[in-house]
Order: sequence, then structure tokens, then C-alpha cells
Amino acid sequence: MKNIRANLSHALLFASIFLACLTTASEALYWEQLKGDHFVINYTNDRKFAQEVLAKAELSYGRIADFFGFSRYSDFWTWNRRVEIFIYPNQTAYLEGTGHWEWSDGKADYANRQISMYAGNPKFIESIVPHEIAHLVFRDFIGFETNIPLWLDEGVATLVEKGTYANIKENIKKYYDNSALLTLKDMTTLDFKKCSTQPTFHSIRMKNKQRGVLSLTPANFITIYYVQATSVVGFLKERYGIQRFVEFCQYLRDGKALDDALRKAFGEECRDLETLENKWREYISQ
Repeated sequence: MKNIRANLSHALLFASIFLACLTTASEALYWEQLKGDHFVINYTNDRKFAQEVLAKAELSYGRIADFFGFSRYSDFWTWNRRVEIFIYPNQTAYLEGTGHWEWSDGKADYANRQISMYAGNPKFIESIVPHEIAHLVFRDFIGFETNIPLWLDEGVATLVEKGTYANIKENIKKYYDNSALLTLKDMTTLDFKKCSTQPTFHSIRMKNKQRGVLSLTPANFITIYYVQATSVVGFLKERYGIQRFVEFCQYLRDGKALDDALRKAFGEECRDLETLENKWREYISQ
């Protein structure tokens, strides 16, 4: 009897393992590839859509580099240095495959030179593709190991999205008028993952220059953070010109501290994070 029970237990265990393996295999994604000059598109079922993504990626690559004045080499990101883009069939597969935050639309993996996204997102072609490519172009210029504030990285990437900056310039004024802006010091030091996954409270500087407290849900925090980051980067580019902005990035790339890089690139009126915030607030209040 014991042998029968033991055999039955082994049989059930084997069946469970077999079914688990079968389920995993049935859920596995089978990738096809489409290769361009600078990108390799990995997709699962829609070749026409993959071709559209490749065309947009190649266009964005040149436009983003030119937009920021970052010098490129003619053979960079070619052949075995091409960036791989993975198009997951849906959001569920994307989240399972990348382990990224639930609210994210795309992910740039600097170390492996990969970009992951998912099909079916209406923002895919015009916003997400340029945004994630901008992350890699910018990081390639400034250095993958360089310690830079997240707001600079995200501000650069969001600024190049089609039609985004005009809307942000309009929205940032509303946030300013409602005293709903984070301080740049807070944006530089906060725990982004924590703030994007649970309600948080932030010490802020209100429109009347008094101190206050801002309570944010994760969704509101993400919106304000990205809008503000893009506005600050846009301000630096518009106020001081692309050449000085690139110099600022170069100082960071060369290991300068944030305040030192600001002072060297933009002079005394933006000699540190606090004076940058003062000038930026003057700019958006007009």
C-alpha cells in the first residue's frame, strides 16, 4: 500500500512538473527579427508594425542626435553594435518579460543596449520609440556609468517626443500657479521607485515663496515629475543655447559634481541647484 501511495505521489508530482513546463512553453514568446542600419527589431507576430517601428527608430536616431548637437560617428550603432528593440505583443507580456513598473510604457536597458516596449499602445510610434532611443543616445554621449540626476535623463528623453514640449509649457504654468511643484533638490535626491508606487508627502516651495507640503498619489507624482523634468531641461536649452547645454552634459560626463557642472556651463546665475530653480521659476511664471 505504501508503495502504491509513493508511486501515486511520484506520478502526481511528475504530472505537475510536466504541466508547469507545458504551460511555460505555451506562454513563451517566439521572436522574429528585422534588421536595419542601427537597430534590430525583435517582434512576435506583426511584421508590418515592426517595419514601421524600424523606420521610426532610424529616423529618431538621427533627429535626436542632431537635436541635442551630440556628435556621432558614421559607423556607430552599426553591425554588432546595433541596438535591439523588443516589441512585446501586449502589456502583460511586457511586464512579465521585463519586470518593470506597471505604469511604464517602455524600458531602456543601458548595459545590454536594448529597448523593450509593447504593441497596442497608441503612443508607441510617436512618443515611446523616440523617448527610449533618446535615453540611449543621451547615455551613450554622457556615459552609461555617469551619475546624473534622473530628472536630467528623463527631461532629455521626454523633450524630444513629438508635440510634447508645447503641452508641457502650458501645463507647467498651471502647476506653478497651484503651488504643485517639487523642489529641484527633492527631485534630485528622492526615491523615485518609492514615490511612483505609494502616496508620498513632499516639502515644497509655494508660489508665494513660503514653505508648504504637497501630498501626491503615485500617478500624480509621475505626471508632475516628468512635466517638471522636461520643463527644466527645456529651460536650460532655450535660455542658454544648445552649446552650453552640451557643455553642461560634458562636465557631468567628465566627473564634475552637479553644482560644479552648472556653474562652469551657465555661470553665476545658475551656479548651483538652488539658483537654477530660482531662474527656472522666474521663466515659467511669465
